[in-house]
Amino acid sequence: MVDSALLEQVLRLDAESRRELIRAVEGSLDYDDVPPHVLAEIDRRLPGMGSGPSPDAVPADEFLRRVRARRSA
Repeated sequence: MVDSALLEQVLRLDAESRRELIRAVEGSLDYDDVPPHVLAEIDRRLPGMGSGPSPDAVPADEFLRRVRARRSA
């Protein structure tokens, strides 16, 4: 569970500072604790993913446009 006082401090930061914090926290994580069966499943799926984006992928700007349209509806 996240410490509520810490979360309040984080939420007072501007958006760019929160992004920097996210990058710093992600950079500090060690993924050695991923269970072997999960790593094996990722390895099994990777060859089928191809090198490009999924044909079902939606560009971020299009996704945001759709979300905004739903909010204003």
